[in-house]
Amino acid sequence: MLVFIHALSPLHVGIGHSPGAIDLPIARDKASGFPIVPGSGLKGALRAHTSSIPGREVIKVFGPETTNASDHAGGIHFGDAHLLALPVRSIAGTFAWVTSPYLLQRFARDAIESGVVRSDIPPIPKLEDREKARLAHAETIAWLDGKELKVVLEDLDLKPNEDAQAKAWSELIAKHALEASWGTFFQKRFLVVHDDIMRYLSVHGVDVTSRNRLENDTKTVADGALWTEESLPTESLLCAFAAIVPNNGTLPQAGLEAALQALNGETLHIGGKTTVGRGRCRIAIGGRR
Repeated sequence: MLVFIHALSPLHVGIGHSPGAIDLPIARDKASGFPIVPGSGLKGALRAHTSSIPGREVIKVFGPETTNASDHAGGIHFGDAHLLALPVRSIAGTFAWVTSPYLLQRFARDAIESGVVRSDIPPIPKLEDREKARLAHAETIAWLDGKELKVVLEDLDLKPNEDAQAKAWSELIAKHALEASWGTFFQKRFLVVHDDIMRYLSVHGVDVTSRNRLENDTKTVADGALWTEESLPTESLLCAFAAIVPNNGTLPQAGLEAALQALNGETLHIGGKTTVGRGRCRIAIGGRR
């Protein structure tokens, strides 16, 4: 099965302090550098939001607490949630949901294995030119600069091409990851860019917030209490693979699937900084392995 995450507020799933320019960066895939939500964080958030799962069945679904971890494993194995589409500022249409061939290829692999789709996966758009982009609908996020049609994302000028493959992908993702009311909105702002451009946007198109703590009497920044933290922006889309693996301590296959499906459409918090509005997400569950 697949677990889709739609960020309804900035999403901070961090890795602790970093010696880099950002004090509290978000978790990223080591090889690609794209943002992720580790499977442990996703599982913990779903477990904490289990009002729809009766009593002892929570343990059968997610496994026992740490003190009894040797009793048995949980019946659902969660993988990391990988980035599927990133909202990026656009000079036209306010913002665009941006993805790349690599992100779509990885999603296609998980979608087929999970059973969300079978043989109807659209072809992956090919982008050999870094300056080009494939759009589902050009009229929303493309604009005419003199005689040339452009898409401007952050500080990047791209040459757009309305494309049937991009449109098919926008429809597929909207169908499984978003509420119906957001589907059309998403499709009109969806585009595919080169993997290198996507990598750049995943670094420079995320939220970086400066925070501090003031001394009560002087109202100046307390010593050592000025820091920066990174978050995925509101409207980010991610997707994780969840494998149903029953064992002697868990529910049968159908019960585990039903328990996960019961969380479909739920709004919950993932990651840290929840007291300052971070991490409010909508969950969509799809597919059967």
